[in-house]
Amino acid sequence: AALLLLLLVGDVPVVGGVIETLLGPGLVAAGIGAIAKGVLDLGAGNLTPFAAPVEGNELKTTGAFSYVRHPIYGGVLVAATGLSVATESFQRLLVVFLLYLLLDAKSAYYEEKELERIHPAYRAYKQVTPKFFPSFDELDEILD
Repeated sequence: AALLLLLLVGDVPVVGGVIETLLGPGLVAAGIGAIAKGVLDLGAGNLTPFAAPVEGNELKTTGAFSYVRHPIYGGVLVAATGLSVATESFQRLLVVFLLYLLLDAKSAYYEEKELERIHPAYRAYKQVTPKFFPSFDELDEILD
């Protein structure tokens, strides 16, 4: 009954403040960390703001890329979600969802097709490595 009442009221006393205060900034920090690790592991020679991989690029499957295929995109999404939580902004959360759809399409319909064309090993890597977010088993490994 208490849980149903809380659903009707729409607020869980005490918990809301903790979520915004800790979870929001924590997600922002985790996202920035994932972005930084992805950029460092990718290397300056492979980094580009465009969908097409740079000419002569090297396939990265180690470091952050051993957990996810697109750690920079995943980090952006986690940091943006954290900002949405910290600012209690449902509108920002909708923008994060739209950003997810954009990054998912951008990576699937062009980047990954090009990487498969350039690097035949990418197809096998793609089958075993999640796209943006590590699996729970991989998160447990990262945190240990």
